[in-house]
Amino acid sequence: MFKDNLPDLFYKIENKGLAKGLAKGRAEGLAEGLAEGGLRILKRQLSIKFGSESTRAGVTDRLRSACPGQIELWCSRILQARTIDEVFKGD
Repeated sequence: MFKDNLPDLFYKIENKGLAKGLAKGRAEGLAEGLAEGGLRILKRQLSIKFGSESTRAGVTDRLRSACPGQIELWCSRILQARTIDEVFKGD
């Protein structure tokens, strides 16, 4: 009797694994998309506020290597920063 239920059991286990994998993939994709969106907004803000200074090598390197938390912090700092260096100070 147990042998008769094995294919159904394997199917259920496989589907659970697939569902977990899909959920994980969606979450990772969402996080990546949000980070990319935040970076795009920050680049635009820097360009509007500081012009060509926003494209200098040190700034672009920092942006490229930033984690989502840093990007969020910099998006807040830009509101009161008088210089581009104030956006990144201490980081």
